[in-house]
Amino acid sequence: MQRKNNHARPDLPLAQTTETARARLQIPRGTEQLLQEEALLHRFVVRTLEDLYLSQGYLPVQTPVFDFFDIYRPLLDPAVQAKTYRLVDREGDILMLRSDITLFLAKQLGTTVAPEDLPLRVFYADTILRHEGQEDISHDEYFQAGVELLGLPGPEGDLEILTLLAHTLSLFDLPPHTLHIGSKRLFSLAFSSLPDGLSSRIAHAIATRDRSLFTRILTQAGWDERDIENHRRLFWFIGEPGEIPTLTSLVRDLPTALGEEVAALASLVEALTSQGVPGSLLRIDLSETGGQDYYTGIAFRVYVEGADAAVVSGGRYDSLLSYFGLECPSVGYSLMLRKLEPLIRDPHRFIPPSILARIRKERI
Repeated sequence: MQRKNNHARPDLPLAQTTETARARLQIPRGTEQLLQEEALLHRFVVRTLEDLYLSQGYLPVQTPVFDFFDIYRPLLDPAVQAKTYRLVDREGDILMLRSDITLFLAKQLGTTVAPEDLPLRVFYADTILRHEGQEDISHDEYFQAGVELLGLPGPEGDLEILTLLAHTLSLFDLPPHTLHIGSKRLFSLAFSSLPDGLSSRIAHAIATRDRSLFTRILTQAGWDERDIENHRRLFWFIGEPGEIPTLTSLVRDLPTALGEEVAALASLVEALTSQGVPGSLLRIDLSETGGQDYYTGIAFRVYVEGADAAVVSGGRYDSLLSYFGLECPSVGYSLMLRKLEPLIRDPHRFIPPSILARIRKERI
């Protein structure tokens, strides 16, 4: 009797062999593929961004797909490390797949750029991979596009980056969306006395607006009830530019340094509106404390109606490049294009009419 062969025969197409072999035709969980018009839209969206950023003096850069994990380990908190895909090379070194282009770019620029090259403006468009858990398995693979501005400190650099982001968003014809601007520096000033472990828990309580957890952590840390409530009211604040007076009133009974940082944030938002950025787009949101440990100043995200998470994130990171040898203030943002592209209300605006006409003709 002939034994049944459970393996794919090399002389047959894979689709005609066993069920196990056919299953291998599927792409790995959490990855994605783009076909036909979806891929065409993606190509022209990237091209549109490239044209915009080149016109503003930003030059293209390319980072490696993987790098040595141990170089970045000190910059990654345990939660981020858990989301990072790693592998072992033939020499036994642990490598990490690119999960954050800014991080890889910091090493690349920090080891090659000289102080006399600053300020430097760069942009990128590439894939990242990070594990997002069972509840969001479709989003392990992303396509990031973004810009980084190196060597321009404080308000001047922040204003340039946020104005460019507002211009970028105007290209997409998105559903209702808002740009939420907060401050990692404000958070650090407010909670500098807390140990690192408690600091991260406070950040989580603020982000999730968990008043009970916020109060419990600070009570255990020895804070009095009045200080706890004053800080809670401040970090729960979300408002439009017209509500800046309300925000200012929240810091009257808090340390001077917090008041100065709030005033700087308010001035930045006012400068954005004076540059023509619609006030309806902007929110001062002090629960935005930065999604990355390396942020040191402003932190911001863009939320769009219909998206399950932010489609843009960014901030200032004045200390990151010094880890790689270059003392350099920096600020930038990343767009998650695979989250953003399905939300475009008129995707055909990106595709030349001649190409669209040809596609439609071939379908008839």
